[in-house]
Amino acid sequence: MKKYIFLCAFFLPLLTLGAGMQKIKIDKVLDANLFKAGDGRLLRMAGIQAPSVASADSFFAHKAMVFMRELLAAYPVYYQPEAGRGDTLDVHFLQKYPLTTINLNKRFLQNGYGRYLPNASRAYDGEYIDAQEEARAEGRGLWNAANLKAPPVCPGDNIFLAAYAPARVTDSNADKSSLLDLEWQRYHASTVFNVEVVVTHRVYSGEEGYDERSVLAHVKYGYLGKYFGINGGLAFTLNNGSRLPYFAFPVFALKAGMMKKLYLSANFINIFMRSYASFAVNYMYRYPLGRIALESNLNHDAPAYHMLIQAPVYSKFLLSARFYYDGLSHKVSPFFGLGFHSSF
Repeated sequence: MKKYIFLCAFFLPLLTLGAGMQKIKIDKVLDANLFKAGDGRLLRMAGIQAPSVASADSFFAHKAMVFMRELLAAYPVYYQPEAGRGDTLDVHFLQKYPLTTINLNKRFLQNGYGRYLPNASRAYDGEYIDAQEEARAEGRGLWNAANLKAPPVCPGDNIFLAAYAPARVTDSNADKSSLLDLEWQRYHASTVFNVEVVVTHRVYSGEEGYDERSVLAHVKYGYLGKYFGINGGLAFTLNNGSRLPYFAFPVFALKAGMMKKLYLSANFINIFMRSYASFAVNYMYRYPLGRIALESNLNHDAPAYHMLIQAPVYSKFLLSARFYYDGLSHKVSPFFGLGFHSSF
């Protein structure tokens, strides 16, 4: 009997989470507790009373909106409908990860961005009450107004990535070659800002064998519309094997297509591809987090291809994988990275 009770206690929450769950896409966070779905419906988190951007404590609402944008962009979102009030549907937002399911309404209350609103028709009420008591005990959000500062009203999306390749093919005469790539991309309204630093280390053999270390930094800024984008900037390089200590040259890129879905891009003076120009097909499946790109340079004597796969895996964290094909050596060099997403 005890064993039966234990099994029920363990599996009942899992069955409850799976009942009535429907996948949904959230297009826009309209307020701290008001969301617009991809099909035009208005949704509200059930069991929660939150401040509004039109209220006296609007800075709490802006803080909550930043928090929800990050959560809703982290992983596919599901919902369980609760009840309707007017033209707005009350729901419980959920995210299913490989080993667990997260209730976003509960996370909202745990961070003190709202207060519990009695809701007796679902089994989550106990969890929501406990979440509110946890926020109250820790003095979070609404329960500690004196220490909360106003966040940015219009936050942007920031993506940080770090990738490493211990054995990348960069020169047929090099015995060893490694590459470290650090990148920051910031999307804000219709602008995009990008900083990328690439550090390479090659060890050459033979009579004139030596170690070569180089640092390449890209700083670019541009416009990103619905169907067209352009960005430009400077690339700075430092190489211990060159006569010049460093030099800079202009770089720019063009994009055309559906920027948040599928588009073509052209990059001019692409050092990574060792070409004056390269073209790519880009597919954004979780804008701006999920991305798949296939790129090719225009050098007929030294063709090269580059494939990038970037995927959100848990909450704010991202995994990336790149595969670089060298047409001269006919070898593929993989390198993998880890990153995270934040809104500020």
